[in-house]
Amino acid sequence: MLNPRHGGLPDTPGASRSRPIPYHSRCCMSAQGTGRFPASCDRMPPGNMSAIRTVAIVENRRIATVSRCRDEVVGECRRRGIQVQPEVKEDTDLVIAIGGDGTLLRAASCVKSPRTLLYGIKHGKVGFLTNAVQDVPAVIGRLASGQFSVSPRVTLAVKVNGKQERCLNEAVFHRASCRICSFSLSADGKGVMTVRADGLIVATPTGSTAHLLAAGGPVLLPEMDAFAAMPIAAHTLACRPVVLPSLMRLTVSADAPCVVVCDGQREYAVSASEPVTLCGGEKIQLVLEREPGFFEKLSEKFHWEM
Repeated sequence: MLNPRHGGLPDTPGASRSRPIPYHSRCCMSAQGTGRFPASCDRMPPGNMSAIRTVAIVENRRIATVSRCRDEVVGECRRRGIQVQPEVKEDTDLVIAIGGDGTLLRAASCVKSPRTLLYGIKHGKVGFLTNAVQDVPAVIGRLASGQFSVSPRVTLAVKVNGKQERCLNEAVFHRASCRICSFSLSADGKGVMTVRADGLIVATPTGSTAHLLAAGGPVLLPEMDAFAAMPIAAHTLACRPVVLPSLMRLTVSADAPCVVVCDGQREYAVSASEPVTLCGGEKIQLVLEREPGFFEKLSEKFHWEM
C-alpha cells in the first residue's frame, strides 16, 4: 500500500513483524503478519501443481551459453503446459533470470507483484544470488511441483526525481564532480550522520555482500529486515557504518550535485540539497535450490574465513 504521508512510498507501519523464515526452509509465503503486503497476496502452497502457471524470462544475451538455456526452459515449460509470457506482467507467477547476478537484479526490477517468484540460473561469474543448474528439465519440474525454497528479501523503495525505484541490492550516492561532498543521512526525521566523503551506500541485507562488502561494510543475514548505511572514502576517522530497521524512512541529501545509482544499473542526477527518500519496499520472493548455508556460500564465493 502507498502512504500519501510518505510521499507515495510504501506504508511501513510499526506493527509487530513475523519471524524471518529460515534460509533453508520450504515455505508458502503469506502476506499476513509481515506489515508489508496486503492479505490478498498470499501464494498457493508448495506442492500444488497449479502454483506455477505463467513464466517470464529475463536473459543476458551477451553470454553465448544463455540462448541454448533459454530454449531449454521455454521447451520444458510448454511441455508442462506452463505459459511463457513475452514480458513480466502483473499475473506472472515466476520470473526466470538467465545470466549473472546483474541479470537477476534487472529481473527483480521488472517484478510487478509481490506474488511473483524469482529464480536465477547461473551463467555469470560470481552467481551469489543465482543457482548452478545442470539439468534444466529437472529444475522446471521441481519448480512446477513446488519443490523449492523461498527466501524473502527486503528491498529499498527509492523516491528520486519524482520517480519510484526499487532496489534489491543498494542505492549508491556518488559525488558528481571531482570535489568531495558532504552527505547527510536521517532516519524518521532524526539525524544519523553527516560526513564528507566520495559517496554513501544504503544497502539491503542482500546487497550487503555486493558494493557494501567491497567498501568494507558489515555483512547482514539475507532475510533480516534492516538496511546498512556506510560512507565511501570518508574524510574522517570517526564515522562508522550503521544498521537501521527497514521500517524507518531514510532521507539522504548532499551539499553538491551527486548521482544516485540503483542496483548498479539505473542512474539519476540529483541537485545539491535535493532530498532522496528511501524506505522498505515490497519483498522479492527469491527461489533457491538446496545449498550450503549463507556463511558457507560466503566462504566459497569470497574466501570468508570459517
